[in-house]
Amino acid sequence: MNIYFHFFPEQLKLISCDWNFRSFQCREGSYCAGPSLAGGISALHGNALTFTAQGPEPLFHTVFNAFHQLTLDDEFSLERFAEDLESILIKMEDTFHSDCVKYGGFTLLLINRLDKLVKLIHSGERDNIGTNLSITEDFDYKDYSFYNSVN
Repeated sequence: MNIYFHFFPEQLKLISCDWNFRSFQCREGSYCAGPSLAGGISALHGNALTFTAQGPEPLFHTVFNAFHQLTLDDEFSLERFAEDLESILIKMEDTFHSDCVKYGGFTLLLINRLDKLVKLIHSGERDNIGTNLSITEDFDYKDYSFYNSVN
């Protein structure tokens, strides 16, 4: 991908940082802090053993397990899943230290976005979920040094 975007930087689209939340952002500080995370975390980035039991944030592993054990059948309820996940994460935050508390708590950040998704589904706006959850940011590739160095 790096080579491709080297030659076609105008095709590169940056996603907002809430769609690429990494565990190191809790430990080392986040370029995502503040308004970028106001709506919650949309996607967790599972790099460097993040989703394993040996990972740096046990909360990420817990979220991974919840989705891994998920069964999408006629009995599935997103509301119940969100409530169960929230309950588990709150217990985990009380038990384990998490560096994510400085951003209002990992559970709050993750559940905020799930709650918004549930509301969109119930409002009948299923077809507009990507638009309403603000997946991409405006991006001018010419502002970035790598573009200027190759052109």
